[in-house]
Amino acid sequence: MDAMTFVALVSFKSVLNLIQDENGNRWLEVHDGADQLRVGYWPKLLFTGLGDFASDVQFGGRLRSCK
Repeated sequence: MDAMTFVALVSFKSVLNLIQDENGNRWLEVHDGADQLRVGYWPKLLFTGLGDFASDVQFGGRLRSCK
């Protein structure tokens, strides 16, 4: 049997929100239609330099699969 290569390109659209809860902690939320998932958390006690607002937000990441 010959080896085969399979490449799949998938695109999707999601909305990202950075919110601050009533305790001053910040959350990164991903909204995809009716679904909502919190994927990031910045506790107020650890990030005291953030103050009460942010002028911009940056994030990044890398995904790798060995399959």
